[in-house]
Amino acid sequence: MNDFLQLFFLLAGILVLLVTGLVLLWRARPERGVRWLLLALLAGAALLGLLQPGILPEISHILSWHLYLGGEFRLASAMATALPLMAAVASLSLALRAGGATFNSPLAASAYRLYWLALGAGLLYLAADEFFLLHEADEDSWKVIYLLAGALAVLPPVLMWRVASLRRHVVLLLVGLALLGAGGILLDATLEGVVEDGVRCEGPFLQDSCQAFDFHLPFWKTLEETSELVGFTLVLGALLLLTPRRELGGGRLVNKLTDAAVPLGGALVLLAFAVWMWLLPALELRLQAVPLLVEWRDGDLALLGFRMDEEPARPGQRVDVDLYWQARRPLDLPQLRLSMHVLVGSDLSVSVAQHDDVRIGQLAHGEAFIPGLIVRKTVPLHLPQDLPGGHYALTLRLWSGEPPWRELQGQALRADNLRLLAEDTVLFAGLQVAA
Repeated sequence: MNDFLQLFFLLAGILVLLVTGLVLLWRARPERGVRWLLLALLAGAALLGLLQPGILPEISHILSWHLYLGGEFRLASAMATALPLMAAVASLSLALRAGGATFNSPLAASAYRLYWLALGAGLLYLAADEFFLLHEADEDSWKVIYLLAGALAVLPPVLMWRVASLRRHVVLLLVGLALLGAGGILLDATLEGVVEDGVRCEGPFLQDSCQAFDFHLPFWKTLEETSELVGFTLVLGALLLLTPRRELGGGRLVNKLTDAAVPLGGALVLLAFAVWMWLLPALELRLQAVPLLVEWRDGDLALLGFRMDEEPARPGQRVDVDLYWQARRPLDLPQLRLSMHVLVGSDLSVSVAQHDDVRIGQLAHGEAFIPGLIVRKTVPLHLPQDLPGGHYALTLRLWSGEPPWRELQGQALRADNLRLLAEDTVLFAGLQVAA
């Protein structure tokens, strides 16, 4: 089947799953606390989808990098991590509290307990994958592994189908898992195939399809990520609905603690991200960094300090230099790129090590800079094995350009108390290398 037709059929399937899951969730009528939690998560997923770059760019311009769901170490990825983590807490709670005792079905209670534990562990891995993009280390096999794991994950719920009182909740769990597979795996693989077909857009049908695909590309990407968010929310809802609402003897204390642990887990993820991304760099700059002031673009961007190991480096070692940046105003295009050199010689004309990076944010492009926010960028310098001992100079240069990097434009800087080697290059630190 042509990839473009497959894409539209997949869209229809995802929309059917979305509507089915929402209807099931509505008809399940969960308790008030669970209901408000799920409504808040669904509303957050919808809002985050609308704020993706390319959908409503006039609204999300300043926060476009932080709100993009397809990258690492961002606010959106932290929110996407919170959902599978919350579902994992619910699944592990279900394993520890109920196991399979409440499911009058062919599998033994211990088998169901093992399933909930395995599902919780899998959801924990997905939470880490959402934030760190672990699967990208092996692009060729991760889709197959995830599909096989998903197929195994649906088998025990299928056996629960025989319990009439749980049937609706089990279907909701299956719909949520299906959305995760359709959006996160099948749609992702189909989009890759369409991009490959787009290189060979010959003939009127393919040309028209390519133009339509390119025009709606932000929508496809948003659908892929949003369907995952809704899928995780439906899985979470199903797990909370499957959890017995009363303990033996009618007590509800454990239920209240469990219901609190689920949103608390998601809140802790967001809090940890905020501390790590937005608070910790500011504390490091104040307490540990060497202060300095280098300004670009009439002060719109400033380097406020740096930090590195005080011990002398050794030949062959990697030296990490932490740079602390602050934007005073929103940064306009073109994007800035970074180059750092280790120089030696009487006129500092010999470079013995260097690092060139097209990103100067926290593993990010320039959009990562919210005005006033302190952003840390770690620059790794790999020293040669045969580097003689002595004192070396560290220089920094910002430039703009596009691949294949043949035409570069250095960015003029201002630094009153530092030595400038050129209008776009500053000597900001020294490096001692042990003999």
